[in-house]
Amino acid sequence: MVLIAGWGDKGRIIGKSVQINCENCNNINPFNVVEQSRRVTAFFIPIIKWDYRYYLACPICSHGAQLKDKQAGIKIIADGFGAIESLD
Repeated sequence: MVLIAGWGDKGRIIGKSVQINCENCNNINPFNVVEQSRRVTAFFIPIIKWDYRYYLACPICSHGAQLKDKQAGIKIIADGFGAIESLD
């Protein structure tokens, strides 16, 4: 019997913010709110996910900042740029 297993990080875009000027590439775009988690897979099907992290990232160069939690990401998506001032 052959078992195809894997592990690693996986990110997915959960929303977009308002237009922001990226400090790294100087492009003005709506930044992506990204959820990243670690996972274990069997036969390419996710079995276990843990260590969720949330980021605000430039869609061009992927430069950005880590968010406190999922609620901070949802607030940025809903409220726009004003919520970014409350990040660490």
